[in-house]
Amino acid sequence: SDFTYIFNSVGTWSYIAYSTWNIGFVWLGMIVGSGIYRALYIIRPNQQKIAEMASMRQSCIVLRGGQWQQVDVAEIALGDIVQVMDGENAKLPCDGVLVQGSLIVNESMLTGEPMPIAKAPVEDTAAAKVTDKLNKAFAGTLALESTAPGGGKSLLFCTNVGALTTRGQLVRMVLFPASVKFKYNDQLPKVYGIMTIYVFIIVLVLVLATDTGSAVANYLGVLCTVAMALNPMLPVSMVMGQTVSAGRLGDPNGPYQI
Repeated sequence: SDFTYIFNSVGTWSYIAYSTWNIGFVWLGMIVGSGIYRALYIIRPNQQKIAEMASMRQSCIVLRGGQWQQVDVAEIALGDIVQVMDGENAKLPCDGVLVQGSLIVNESMLTGEPMPIAKAPVEDTAAAKVTDKLNKAFAGTLALESTAPGGGKSLLFCTNVGALTTRGQLVRMVLFPASVKFKYNDQLPKVYGIMTIYVFIIVLVLVLATDTGSAVANYLGVLCTVAMALNPMLPVSMVMGQTVSAGRLGDPNGPYQI
C-alpha cells in the first residue's frame, strides 16, 4: 500500500507539473508563430508599400568639376550644388541651404502649413546666419517657383541626402514607429526576479529545514513549488488580460469607455 501511494503521488504530481510546462510551451509556440506570421505577412508588406510610396525617382542637375551634370537623385552627394527645378510635382531631391536665387516651396507635407513659403539665399558675409525658416529647403517639398538672376534657377547647397533628410526621418518614423510599452510589461522581469528569489528560499527551507521523512516528499514539494511560482503561462495570461481590457475600454456600450 505504501508503494502504491507513493507511486500514485509521484505520477499525479509529476503529470500536473510537466503538463503545466508543456501547455505553457505550446502557448509560447503559438505566440511565436503568430508573431512571425504578423511580421512577415502583415507588417512587412505594409512597410514595403510605404517605402514604395515614399521613394523618389527623378533626375536633377548638379555642379561637378565646374560643369553641370544630370544625375539621378540617388547619386547626389553632400556638398553638391543642385539646380532647383520648379513646376508641377517638382520635388526637392535633398535637404540644403539656398545659396543663389529665390525659392517658393510648399512644405505642407512636413509642417502641415498650407501657405507657400518663400526662401532667400544666405548672405555672402562672414557674420551670416543660416535659419531653417528662411534659408533652408527640405527634400520632398514642392518647388512652386525657382528663380535666379539672369533667368536661371535657384541653387541649393546639399546638406543631407537619403534617410538623413527630414523627409527620410518622417518615412523612418512611419516604417518603424515607437512601440507602446505598458508599465506592467516593464515590471514583469521584476516579478519573475521576486518569484525566483521566493522559490529559492522555499526550496532551501524544504531541503534543509524541513524533515518530511521521505526524499519523495521533498521532491514533490520542490517540484510543486517551482511549478506554481514560476508559471510559464504568466506572460500569456498578461497578454490575454491586456486584450480583454482593451476590448472593454473600446466597447461604446460598456462601463469602461475611453
